[in-house]
Amino acid sequence: MNHQSLLRVQDVSKTFRSGNLGSWLWPKPARKVRGLDRVSFEVPPGQVTALLGPNGAGKTTLINIICDLVRADGGHVSVAGLPVPQRGSEARRQIGLVTTNERSFFWRLTGRQNLVFFAAMQDFSRRQARQRARELLAQFGLEPHADRLFHTYSTGMRKRLTLARALMHDPAVLLMDEATNGLDAPATEELLAFIRDRVAASERAVLWATHRLEEVLTLCDRVIVLIAGRIRFHGPISEFTDWCTAQARTQIEVECSPAQRGPVEAFVRSIGATVGPAGTRTRSTLATGGGSDQLSGVVRGLLDLGANVRRVEPRKISLSEAFDHLARRAAGAADDRAADGHA
Repeated sequence: MNHQSLLRVQDVSKTFRSGNLGSWLWPKPARKVRGLDRVSFEVPPGQVTALLGPNGAGKTTLINIICDLVRADGGHVSVAGLPVPQRGSEARRQIGLVTTNERSFFWRLTGRQNLVFFAAMQDFSRRQARQRARELLAQFGLEPHADRLFHTYSTGMRKRLTLARALMHDPAVLLMDEATNGLDAPATEELLAFIRDRVAASERAVLWATHRLEEVLTLCDRVIVLIAGRIRFHGPISEFTDWCTAQARTQIEVECSPAQRGPVEAFVRSIGATVGPAGTRTRSTLATGGGSDQLSGVVRGLLDLGANVRRVEPRKISLSEAFDHLARRAAGAADDRAADGHA
């Protein structure tokens, strides 16, 4: 591994035991749920790494382990060279955490008072805390609102104050957990620009957990996809973009006579595309993947058969579809390994 990485996760596993009140009244073996399974990656300085995955994939569990809020069953984590949990207290001082939880602020204090309080929690003197609060309020454009009560802040202002608090102690590692939730498009773009231009440029390591594909494509250098506690994709953004492009589909809606329908469907299937009904007996919807050359060939072939091409609609893959593809690919690979083992 690269010794310059600020965040390292190596073979981290975590299993939870599930139970309820009934298990106390009628004892039975607890069900084990695998939260993380041998997860490994690293984030070097100045890079933003996306952490993607559906609900229940293990993203929050992983972030909690990095922050030393949950203990892993196995594996190793280090933050700025400090092992977790062996030196967890020191490691946490190198972490800035941004979550969707606004209840961690004091709603009846002003934005300035909140920052001064959290600076004091980081062992700043009173004078240093006030000075740091002033700097951050100015940096995030909150100075005109510094003395307003937190509960009067808009969602975007609250998010900026959350990021200001995370950067209070100049951490080496920034963990962003669904940081843009609740933000409108301009506020989201503003936050992405700040991370891209100022945070990453400061040589921090940023782990960006999100469910929004456009954020990943705009901001991130590398991508990790976590599904059911396992990494299903880990690579540079260019590789992830190429993979998403390869999974994209174009829907072509055609109209043809009953006599033309058989040859049209045979042609579509011959090129590996799929065919399905589109509301009438004389209409089909064709889905085809590939580049523009393939698409042009499909349209020409349909026209040569006398079909009337009514609509051509490119369709990008959604994040949920990407998760499904990766999960099926992993299941297929597991089946192949099992078959080889029995061969």
